[in-house]
Amino acid sequence: MLAARLACRPSAQARAVLARSLSTAAAATEDDANTLRFNPKNSKHTSTLIFLHGLGDHPRSLWTLSNISPPGTRVSCPGAPMRKITINNDEESRAWNDLYSRSRMRDCVEDEEGIFESVARIHALIEEEAQQVPHNRIAIGGMGQGASIAIWAAIHCPHRLAGVVCWQGYCPIVNHRPDADAVLNIPVANRDLPIKSFHGSKDQRLPVSYCVESFEKLRPYGLVVEVDIEDGAKDVISKYQLHSTSKFIAKLLSGEK
Repeated sequence: MLAARLACRPSAQARAVLARSLSTAAAATEDDANTLRFNPKNSKHTSTLIFLHGLGDHPRSLWTLSNISPPGTRVSCPGAPMRKITINNDEESRAWNDLYSRSRMRDCVEDEEGIFESVARIHALIEEEAQQVPHNRIAIGGMGQGASIAIWAAIHCPHRLAGVVCWQGYCPIVNHRPDADAVLNIPVANRDLPIKSFHGSKDQRLPVSYCVESFEKLRPYGLVVEVDIEDGAKDVISKYQLHSTSKFIAKLLSGEK
């Protein structure tokens, strides 16, 4: 199975929303670091949403985020590097870290080096955005594998961010390390960080139970992840999830509690 086939994809309804929105999409620029930025139209840049694509995907698949974000929001979508994916017979794909097994069992080894490398890159991107807007006006999110990097980057960021929004998200590492507390070490300032993750109840690629188990490991630190499970949905992004994501982003970047 190719890595691209493991990626989260928008549903037919969500693609229709995307198609309708392209005609009004914000002006996009792409830098040498493969980060696609959708700059706000007709308004001053006052907040930023950093959003990470899923395994095998591309930043361009996230066009619609520029249309569901509040006015004044720049949407920055970094692209993962091409790397060999072990479970796909070493075929190269855009990925934030390697995958050694399709199993989500406790004895599954994760590519921690790749995870921490990607987190460092996202922290650098956060600081780049913070040159223009305050840290508490920066939200972060992602899809699938990108969501896992976004969560780890946010809860370990030296500066408190506005919050995290994820599609099919989970916290990496904690389900597989008996010494999870040693690697978590979450700064006190981040222990009430708003985090919301959207899931489909019939997602067989990444079972909701696995994701919820990882989020429960964050509770001792005061982090309570809001999990929104759409009944009957699979591993795609639905129209409902796009609408709910838009509302949550608006709340995060408005500074509401």
